[in-house]
Amino acid sequence: MKARFLVMVSALALVMSSTGSDCIRSPFTVSVNLGPMEGCYDVQPGDTTWGIPIAPIPISDLIDDNFEDNIVEFRLYDVRVKVSDNFPEGNISGTVWYAFDTPSPLNFLLTFAGPSSSFQGEGASILEQAGVFTVDPDVLVAFIGALNNSATRPEFVVLSSIGSGPPAPTGRQVCVDIYVQADATVE
Repeated sequence: MKARFLVMVSALALVMSSTGSDCIRSPFTVSVNLGPMEGCYDVQPGDTTWGIPIAPIPISDLIDDNFEDNIVEFRLYDVRVKVSDNFPEGNISGTVWYAFDTPSPLNFLLTFAGPSSSFQGEGASILEQAGVFTVDPDVLVAFIGALNNSATRPEFVVLSSIGSGPPAPTGRQVCVDIYVQADATVE
């Protein structure tokens, strides 16, 4: 029985080696979720606005070390705007800009407006919240296009947002999260 099994395994190995099965060892592509590009802005009590700039977000920090050198292509899969817990009820509105490798010039990304309840919890998504966001698809294509240009791929992104909302106590924030996936080649 053991001899018969060994003969079958040997025959299978011989057939696989002669039918191109070695392509299984060839590089293949996997999709990798990157950490979000997140910008959070403190709401100013009293005038209920926000807009303090944040530190640059290194793109390499968003990529798992196992895939960093093998990224082939990026793609945007969501943008979310959210408010911190216990944010007061009322309408909020804002604009989001981005820049690569320098704080300026800023490029328009999107605007948002709606009741603060729309932005609670996981936040409002550009994929689900029709009427809350104004987005130019060409802007999103340009954003991802810059990441996909391997010759001039930016090292970091700066997110900036200004806006206003209902009076809020100290410690409340408005956050913008940009979610990106990447294809990576794995050997």
